[in-house]
Amino acid sequence: MRPGLKRILYVVVALGIVLWGVQFSLRAAPAHPKAPPEMPDVLGAFGSDAPVTSADEWLSRRAPILRGAFERLIYGAQPETVSPILTSRRVIDDAAFKGIAVIEEWTLDVPLRAGPIRFHALMIMPRQAKAPLPVVIATNFCGNRAALAGRYRDVDRPAWTPGRCRTPIQQWAAETLHGADIIAPPFATLAKAGYAVLTFFPGEIVEDDPRLSQATLEALAADMDESAPKAGALAAWAWGYSRAIDAVSADKRLDSSRIALWGHSRFGKAALLAAAFDERAALVVANQSGTFGATLSQTTRGESIRAITRKFPHWFSPALPERMARREDLPLDQHLLIALIAPRPILLGGARMDRWSDPANAFAAAEAANPVYALFDRQGLAQTSPSRTDFSGDIATFMRPGGHGVRPRDWRETIAFLDAHF
Repeated sequence: MRPGLKRILYVVVALGIVLWGVQFSLRAAPAHPKAPPEMPDVLGAFGSDAPVTSADEWLSRRAPILRGAFERLIYGAQPETVSPILTSRRVIDDAAFKGIAVIEEWTLDVPLRAGPIRFHALMIMPRQAKAPLPVVIATNFCGNRAALAGRYRDVDRPAWTPGRCRTPIQQWAAETLHGADIIAPPFATLAKAGYAVLTFFPGEIVEDDPRLSQATLEALAADMDESAPKAGALAAWAWGYSRAIDAVSADKRLDSSRIALWGHSRFGKAALLAAAFDERAALVVANQSGTFGATLSQTTRGESIRAITRKFPHWFSPALPERMARREDLPLDQHLLIALIAPRPILLGGARMDRWSDPANAFAAAEAANPVYALFDRQGLAQTSPSRTDFSGDIATFMRPGGHGVRPRDWRETIAFLDAHF
């Protein structure tokens, strides 16, 4: 690239960053939810199902009904598949990050009727920590080679990546806009804290593209009952988290009772969905997950149901028409998804300038799930506002300065929450 053209490109990117910051500063996220949000009573009657009065009734009766409703009305069903086959596991670096960790690359094949889905995962394990290790399953946004900053050229690079990932300049712009940790988790920091990390790129399972994703979603549908609602990408990515749990649970070096799921934004939605449907996830962190993640969809002051389904139709089941923006057509809200994770710990991350994901109404959703945690004699949300973080409860939220993205504060809070509950 010619020097003059390169300078112009950097000026355009810098101007974009400034404008991005200005527009978020003009619409900072409210500190409190709309008052009071109307939502279905988490323990009350749901359709023809009578009110719930015990943990046994919740687990045996209400939870299956709610999972079915979320599948039917919003996300679609996940394929019924066997565990993935670990076709290869090789050491990439046995003394990574100045000797504190080992990096392995895993290749996983999930058998399907239409042919196996193959995806790759990186396992980063601290060298000095005592096995079996607690493990964080964290998605990444640009593929595993990019997650390692391109230092290892023999690490697999996915066939498809989003536009923000395709060149070093685009990756630099993504990190400048959305934080130094947007491309990948801080592996060295987690290893020093004693946690193993398994990371994978969900775009290997289903492309985050409304056109390209259709063939992959059809292949997944072939492994479902014909009457099941077709999966959207969020359900497929949640299914990917569960296949990663399969792989982690089979490794004796890792503690299958201490598996945490971590996801940001769209992958925060998928992480919550995975934890709601897969009880092997012992803890979940959803960072700025927004509408159809942790935030109440019916009362949000951020991204509306209409906006998200128009921009990302492939994320959802085709059974989610726009008319469901009305309360009578969508008898669910996200506090019920959060409640399905009870009594396991949940951390919800927010940012003061991120109105689009509306952290105040994520707090309201978490608060509304408290009665289900009480059924299990557990403390749900112990804090009184989104920013008064209290890890003594099994649900916690935090609010940091800045906008939508992944920054060191997000991971500091995550590690503190993991330490408190693991």
